[in-house]
Amino acid sequence: MDRYVERPPAQRLTGLVQTVRTSEGRGCTGDASVETTIGHGTVLRSTLAPPPGSPQLAASEREFAAKFADCGADAAGLLVGLDRKGVAQLMRHAFPVHHPEDYA
Repeated sequence: MDRYVERPPAQRLTGLVQTVRTSEGRGCTGDASVETTIGHGTVLRSTLAPPPGSPQLAASEREFAAKFADCGADAAGLLVGLDRKGVAQLMRHAFPVHHPEDYA
């Protein structure tokens, strides 16, 4: 977690968010619909297309390299020698707010 997310105002906002999963899915399998209820019931809706690198939209070598570089200078070292279970453990540690079963 970076220092901005750790600030009390950001943590307060994070505590106000509730995630409700409405359908089962695995990974990047297509468009994702998102509904956000704010204030006194106003609902905002959006659909997100699969990102570059998903099975439906293969990333070019350049896009993949840029995506990997965005993960930080230590990303390559974190992945060396990891199998599927090791990656799942890394994801659970790095993203504890997500559903651990998503990475199993």
